Amino acid sequence: MYFKIFLVFLIFPQIIIAQETPYYQLLTQRKLNHEIINLPNLNSFSISYFFAVSGGFKKSYPGSTAISPTEIVANSPINGLWEITFGQNRNENWHYEIGVSEMYNNLTTRFTKIGNGSLSFINEEKQYFIPLRVKKKIVTLDRVSRNAFINVGIGAYYLVNKPKIGSENGTLEFTKKRNPSPEDFNTLDYEIYKSKFPVTFEFLTELRGKVTERFELSLYFKGIVKSSQNQKNNFQLNYINGNYDSFGNFSKSVSLVFGLQAKLNSPKYFRYKSKVE
Repeated sequence: MYFKIFLVFLIFPQIIIAQETPYYQLLTQRKLNHEIINLPNLNSFSISYFFAVSGGFKKSYPGSTAISPTEIVANSPINGLWEITFGQNRNENWHYEIGVSEMYNNLTTRFTKIGNGSLSFINEEKQYFIPLRVKKKIVTLDRVSRNAFINVGIGAYYLVNKPKIGSENGTLEFTKKRNPSPEDFNTLDYEIYKSKFPVTFEFLTELRGKVTERFELSLYFKGIVKSSQNQKNNFQLNYINGNYDSFGNFSKSVSLVFGLQAKLNSPKYFRYKSKVE
């Protein structure tokens, strides 16, 4: 009798039922999907830290203060930007970031035909900021593997290198004609203005995907809001008869940014809070 039972277990070992879950392992030796303790009176949540590098492009838009009496072209070309941040991920739900970022601003006003030729005024600056932002997960795109998410967020930038000189002023004098008319202009006054206001705000949407548990890639789109007319090129065209025309260009308050972020995560740390308290 006992010999027959022994032969059954020897020939068909797969029917032996054993407990494979690592309840008797140390916490530090358990696999990731077994790390959360499931107890009825405990709420569990995870915390991880990350280092992220971002790169992208920023597009600003020019506006005009008045119609120029001579033909001009205003342009704010697309400029690159980069950012390095450190942050915390709380329960795959809230994300907090702080770091350093560089942005380049350029507002160009070009007189296509003035005097005997063309004339350009370039208002450019390289700015360094300390960004501080909060992001919230709103959608889990892949509910099975939970590796793709959509986040929204808000943030603020503090300008580190404020311009020492807020504006640059000057006057250009044109060559007078042999027989000038009273309606001809003879000088052009200009002001190249840079705002010293230190705070900039952002609103963002992010598509975040996990390549591995430790490495992520995110595609983001932002709206950056600055102070009104943070860059201005102001002009006054003076005529021989004493009349003048004032006009100019400025950078609008909202710029659009799109780019890519690479993120390296730390291991997850789990915290537990009692429901009884």
